[in-house]
Amino acid sequence: MKKILFKALLSIYALLTMLAVISDLRVNPFNPAHLFFFMGCAAFISVVSLKTSHTLVLLITGLVCMHIAAIIAGQINGFHLSHHIVRAAVSLTLVLMFLRIKP
Repeated sequence: MKKILFKALLSIYALLTMLAVISDLRVNPFNPAHLFFFMGCAAFISVVSLKTSHTLVLLITGLVCMHIAAIIAGQINGFHLSHHIVRAAVSLTLVLMFLRIKP
C-alpha cells in the first residue's frame, strides 16, 4: 500500500509540474529551467515505471533537476526563499518515503 501511495504522489508531482511547464511555455519563451523541469519529470516517471536497482539515484537526480530548475526560474521571475524551503522539505519527504518502502 505504501509503495502505491508513493508512486501515486510522485506521478501527481510529475504530472502537475509538467502541466505548469507547458502552461508557462505558452506565454514565455523556452529557457533552461524548462529543460531541467522536463528532465526531473522524466526521472520521476522512470522511478514510477522502471524496476531497477538505481531508483534512488533516479529519484535524487529528478529532485536535483527540479531544484536547479526552480533556482533558474527564480533568477528569471524573482527568487522566493520560502518556495525553495518548501521544495526542499517535499524533496526530503519523498526520499524518506522511498527509503521507508524500499525492502
